Amino acid sequence: MNSASPGPGITSTCGGCNLSENYSNWYYFEITNSGRLYLDIKPEDFFEDYDMALYQASNCASLGNPVRCTYAMTPQYCQPTSTGTSYYISRVRFNTIDNTSTYYSDFYANYTTSISSTVTAGNAYNLQVTVVGNNMYVVAWFDWNKNLQFDSDEYYSLGSGNNTTLSTPITIPVTARLGKTAFRVYTTRGGSVPNTNACNSYANGEIEDYAIFITDGTHCSNNVRDADEIGVDCGGADCVPCDASYWPTNTGMNSTSTDYSEDVTGDSWVQGIPVNAGESYYLMVNNWSPGANGFDLVWNFTEGGAMDCSIVVPVELIDFEAKLLGQFTTLYWETASETNNDYFTVMKSTDAIIYKPIGSVDGAGNSNSIHTYTFDDTEPITQTTYYRLKQTDFNGKATYSEVKVVSPNVPSSVQQFNVFNDVNEKNLNITLIGYPNAELNYAIVDVMGRIIKQGKINIDENALGGMKLSTNDIAAGIYNIVISDGKYTAKKKFVIVK
Repeated sequence: MNSASPGPGITSTCGGCNLSENYSNWYYFEITNSGRLYLDIKPEDFFEDYDMALYQASNCASLGNPVRCTYAMTPQYCQPTSTGTSYYISRVRFNTIDNTSTYYSDFYANYTTSISSTVTAGNAYNLQVTVVGNNMYVVAWFDWNKNLQFDSDEYYSLGSGNNTTLSTPITIPVTARLGKTAFRVYTTRGGSVPNTNACNSYANGEIEDYAIFITDGTHCSNNVRDADEIGVDCGGADCVPCDASYWPTNTGMNSTSTDYSEDVTGDSWVQGIPVNAGESYYLMVNNWSPGANGFDLVWNFTEGGAMDCSIVVPVELIDFEAKLLGQFTTLYWETASETNNDYFTVMKSTDAIIYKPIGSVDGAGNSNSIHTYTFDDTEPITQTTYYRLKQTDFNGKATYSEVKVVSPNVPSSVQQFNVFNDVNEKNLNITLIGYPNAELNYAIVDVMGRIIKQGKINIDENALGGMKLSTNDIAAGIYNIVISDGKYTAKKKFVIVK
């Protein structure tokens, strides 16, 4: 099953797992034959972080606590740091990537979720890195086998120089795992980082990570799901299935785990569950950011287990868009069929968490023909705004659409934003690049939406800003840091472990 996570919704707990939804999707299914259930949640995007909770319940009103859940963070590449404001990477070019930057306070920049380029297996591309400083050495790693590690045989040296641009051709191996992966650029002063030390920290340098999507031009790697594909990002001449041994699944339930729930420090896996005929379940899959690329749900039953996931969908929504026309937003949506549909409510939010109704449109009741709807939001858009539809049946039951995002035609004061939790110094390092001499507001918010700390951050005349916040008085857990200039809001997740 291929799906996505529009959300948001409820809050629930399960042992160490605290699920406060951001962007989620819900599934209802019934067990027809007793057995044991396992589940793989495979993200379409290599770097997206999904969580899951499984509830045994007959209806939404009686959900209670989940019987299985994991809140673990998705595996990530190691994040070395460096020092020295006179020695850094100022520009990286690779195929369509062309990124100019200065440096963050810890001299590590992760661009894998924001900067990417598509490359073709067997082709060569020139990697160019511009460095600031004298006697600078540049090396790079490309994670060709997508094992979330930069191995010694994935290493390239670009040479050394003084305040210069260094380059080397990179040929994409025909044996490289297709789909999305990452490469790392590492510069240091006075000597090259060894090929086995991609995770080591060195003084006087900088580290930057980027994403690439590798294609071989066939239907198995064209970034589009085809009818004969099984799993995500198949790869291989005959589109081999993507089982758990071949693809680093984000999270799920397997046969080897012994825990029923886990917090952010877990391994993303919990134990499969015994199921009995006649039982019904709700599955919630949660993602931390809007606009994600979705995921595959791979259901695995053993010991004779089986399920019935058929359900009557009240409205088959085939299109939903929010378009900014001048200062105002017009929403369009189209249905292919409607069953017992009373009306639509247009919901609006400026933080992607709290939605308020701004109007309603009558539904078609029961219909098997296409119906088109529009709604005009007459309030001017001054900041990033989120819209979704609430569809209500004649019996009062409601479902929600995916979220659409509209941004005003004005620039944000925040161009780049990074946060690093220094567990040794017990500090949270916040670094910004934005409009010179801008004053911004920050807030640290827990998973329940409560503000833990807030204050001001200034960007200097060189377009750089940042600060260190002590984490001594912040309890262990998952938090968001929210940066706002009054019109735009940027948010990043971080974890405090004590």
